Amino acid sequence: MGQSDGHFPLRSPLPGVVVERNVNPGIEVRPDRDAPLFVVSDTKKLTLLMAVFEVNLRKIRLGQKVSISVPAYPGELFQATVQYIGQVLDEKTRTVQVRCDLLNADGRLLPGMYATITVESDPGDLAIVIPLTAVFTEGDADFVFIALDENHYQRRPVEIGLRLKDKAVITQGLEPNEQLVTEGALTLRAEEEVETDSDKP
Repeated sequence: MGQSDGHFPLRSPLPGVVVERNVNPGIEVRPDRDAPLFVVSDTKKLTLLMAVFEVNLRKIRLGQKVSISVPAYPGELFQATVQYIGQVLDEKTRTVQVRCDLLNADGRLLPGMYATITVESDPGDLAIVIPLTAVFTEGDADFVFIALDENHYQRRPVEIGLRLKDKAVITQGLEPNEQLVTEGALTLRAEEEVETDSDKP
């Protein structure tokens, strides 16, 4: 009901704050209006969306914790929880949408921010991670050189589960504490070819 001073109370059925206003004084309000008058959102709890490549999908599970960093607060980490894993693969980007719940009690995080997300593995999930400089490729296979002693090396095929910016996660082919060549693998490969050719009659 309107008041004598021309004001009309409009109450939201949901708690939160007004994040969008599509009405100004003097605008006619009609029932067939497309845009809502106001958008109310509870910014104390945000939804975080991740586009996860299909090759990494097996590493994501419901209830998993992820760490969030944003450019606005360098050096700070915020925690979120995986709430939903999409069931449809985007054929263009080869990604699946993953939705996380992100608590924002102090309101410092704002909707629309870009974030860097780190997925936290279980304490028992151990992996062998080596520099990418140690890996060389022949055909469809990846190899490293293992140090047998000070002057002898052995070429070893390995399987890479995940390639990071400058590291590789090895799933097969290496054992903990094995020593490998991290620099100059291609040089050793070239020397190996020379030795092979010299052994030919």
